[in-house]
Amino acid sequence: MTESTGDDEFSIFNVDTGKVVGASSKKAVKRRSGNKTTQNENDLFAPASTEQDEFRTALSVEWAFVLERKPAVEKMFVLPMLIDLARRNRSLNDQLSVRLKNLLMRCCRNESILPALSQVEWLRFKLLGVIYSLVRNIPSEDDARNQLREINDQLEVWGISDSSYLLSLLNTYLGMNPPPKPVDGIVLTTAIGGGTEKSRDEPIQKRYGVLTEPMTLVSVALAAADIARILDEEFPWMAPVTRRLCAHIEEQQRYGTDAPVLHKPVLLVGDPGSGKTHYARRFAELTQVPSRLLSIGGMSDNMLLKGSARHWNGSRPSAIAEFITESGCPNPLFILDEIDKVGSSKLNGNPYDTLIQLMEPRNAANFFDECLLSSLDLSRVSYLATANSTKDLPDPLKDRMLIWQSPSPEPDHLVKVAIRLWWQHWHRLGIHTSQVPAPDVELLERVVSKAPSIRKVKSMVDAVLRCTDPAMTIHRLH
Repeated sequence: MTESTGDDEFSIFNVDTGKVVGASSKKAVKRRSGNKTTQNENDLFAPASTEQDEFRTALSVEWAFVLERKPAVEKMFVLPMLIDLARRNRSLNDQLSVRLKNLLMRCCRNESILPALSQVEWLRFKLLGVIYSLVRNIPSEDDARNQLREINDQLEVWGISDSSYLLSLLNTYLGMNPPPKPVDGIVLTTAIGGGTEKSRDEPIQKRYGVLTEPMTLVSVALAAADIARILDEEFPWMAPVTRRLCAHIEEQQRYGTDAPVLHKPVLLVGDPGSGKTHYARRFAELTQVPSRLLSIGGMSDNMLLKGSARHWNGSRPSAIAEFITESGCPNPLFILDEIDKVGSSKLNGNPYDTLIQLMEPRNAANFFDECLLSSLDLSRVSYLATANSTKDLPDPLKDRMLIWQSPSPEPDHLVKVAIRLWWQHWHRLGIHTSQVPAPDVELLERVVSKAPSIRKVKSMVDAVLRCTDPAMTIHRLH
């Protein structure tokens, strides 16, 4: 059977015939249930011809009685649990105890009644049985749990996930809710919000709908020791930073945990041209986790990080949400370059305010995107930032980051960098090693000794390349 539970009236249907067999206003039900009854309750139903029909009629009446008092019944079964439910509503407790006892006794006298019930009738009868076990003179939570377990098992056999709010309420009250089914992956949001203009909403919901689907965490592919070895060869002056970065990766790989690449945002602070950005990009490349570089220097528009409101033409989600959509990776690595050089204009918000939220895991787990109109779980995103100084950074932002000094290369380091840049140049051109002229190490040493930074080394190596065999195809390093 099914019923309508509107404010003004409810209807009772016979599930066998599909016809309405009774209808009444709530006011009439109250008159029938009190001392001033003007109409017999059983007049609501067609004459019963068999004992099974009589039971169905009685079951419908008792179910209607519960529905009429639905708010009061639900209040009886809200947490915390009470040993004596009558303390919440003694009058209703006593009425349910007497009425449901008579119904259950009627079923016990005839074993053929229960198998003859339809699915809906069976479910309602069992729910009323659970309620009776909790409201009778000597309540039994064990009996109620056993009956609830039987209901849940039967619904699973029928393929019904949940039939009524009352069932969910009783399951919660008795601690019988099944554990949530494990999701194979990370879901960043439950839905992309809808706005007021269908022409704008539908394309956005379609394009970024992937954010509502499970995504698999991407683990660091190379062993931490291999990453450290390669970085030490290419950036020997950054050895202290390399050890600390790889320590977290080694811990993840040792215990087999899927976590962000970095357990906390890292800020590399060092002199201009010391190779911080190049080092950060190389580290991200070696992890083989999807990564993207965001140039924060000069940024005065907060919309890149927060997303622009959907009502604007050309509105877009945050750069983080867009990249996750493109890569399908819920734990990417973002390189925030020159984070200390944010623009002075704050017309569309201060980028630091959004970074403070993104770098706090609890806040990032509920990050609201103004274009998607929904909250995203960005708590697994890693950040590796670079800066020349921390003087202009707000204190709340610095508190959320690990601030490490980035050493500057020594003269012998610069020579190794110059030689590596020489071979990398020809390798990018696809020229075999046997056809590449050997670098003039003495010339490189003499030239590079005057270079104050990695950036200057690149310019000098570029000049040396232009002085090589004119038959070779020469391209600039940058």
